Amino acid sequence: MACGNITVLLNGSIDNAFNRKSMFGSVELDCLNPKRVNYVNIKVVTDLEGPFIESCRKGSIVDLILILQSRGFRWTCTDNDQTLMMLQCIQNPKHANSLLHRKITFN
Repeated sequence: MACGNITVLLNGSIDNAFNRKSMFGSVELDCLNPKRVNYVNIKVVTDLEGPFIESCRKGSIVDLILILQSRGFRWTCTDNDQTLMMLQCIQNPKHANSLLHRKITFN
């Protein structure tokens, strides 16, 4: 059983990033105990080139937040966490939206 802080990584470049019928949405989420979990940290990451479909404020992620709130969880939600974006940039440093590409090109 999960305890402490947990992190949920969701793909903001697809419809229904949070799917109630997925393993997380139908099994794991229901097994979380708000007395054992300090925070549910939601990280929404989009592909470097997009599309930018879902975020902490729109789409199915709002449904996830409402479920967490109704069950008494404390939560955070971050769109395009810089560390996760850097990992994408490391994989594709020449992509026009890569932070590494911008730094190399403009410095």
